[in-house]
Amino acid sequence: MKIEKLNRRKSRVKLPKLAWVTFRASRCLDGEFIRSATLSREGKSWFVSFLVDDGKETPARHASPDSAVGVDRGVVVAVATSAGGLYTREFMTPGEHRRVVRLQRKLCRAGKGSANRNKTRRALAKVRSRERRRRQDFCVQTAHHLAQENALVVLENLAVRNMSRRAQPVVDSAKPGQYLPNGGSAKSGLNRAILSKGWYRFEVALKSASRYTGTQVVKVPAVFTSLRCSACGHVDPKSRESQAVFRCTYCSHPAEHADVNAAKNILAAGLLAVSACGDDP
Repeated sequence: MKIEKLNRRKSRVKLPKLAWVTFRASRCLDGEFIRSATLSREGKSWFVSFLVDDGKETPARHASPDSAVGVDRGVVVAVATSAGGLYTREFMTPGEHRRVVRLQRKLCRAGKGSANRNKTRRALAKVRSRERRRRQDFCVQTAHHLAQENALVVLENLAVRNMSRRAQPVVDSAKPGQYLPNGGSAKSGLNRAILSKGWYRFEVALKSASRYTGTQVVKVPAVFTSLRCSACGHVDPKSRESQAVFRCTYCSHPAEHADVNAAKNILAAGLLAVSACGDDP
């Protein structure tokens, strides 16, 4: 594809079937080898993203070869590390949340195919796009920081798509045509909490950042990582007093943040897997 720079801010690209398309360049593309271009739409705005070959190769050795960290992803604290770091951010302000609720109610009352419904949908999509961009920015920055500081990053092997599926209805065999309570409301709230923290986006951003730093990303099973004491290894559901407090009922290890304790267990499992297998298991 051919790109021409028009002025300090704007450039144009010649795309197949679309001829010349003018766009606002967010970075300089002089001397870059462009492999492909992707057009996307968010609300009323169109975006073009270019896949370029920067010529960089993954380094054979990380700058800090002996550093390692375990990462636990949660619904309250987005990212917790075994070093005690807690990374989280609210991607929507209280005012934006109230506006979303108001627009959703307005959308339910609007007639299908009406101009008012389309106007409400565009307003709702505009708020959602801001939330999505903030989430993506948080995931990329956090992943870049962890990849720069650590040669080994250990994650839980989470099937996010399966974990965020809605609860299946339960048919009442005694009353044909009726259904039993299945906890669908609570499951919907959990699904929204999981998706709002961007678990999968963070994993993709971490793998992308690791190509430039030489970081090894390892995933381990998530069984009992939140219920096991990182000091003695004892597993007891009662040790997790609350969402944020972990106090072992077997040893005298002082109480600490539950997500940090889980991250330490994840790191221990990752180090064991790497020492046993010598590679990503």
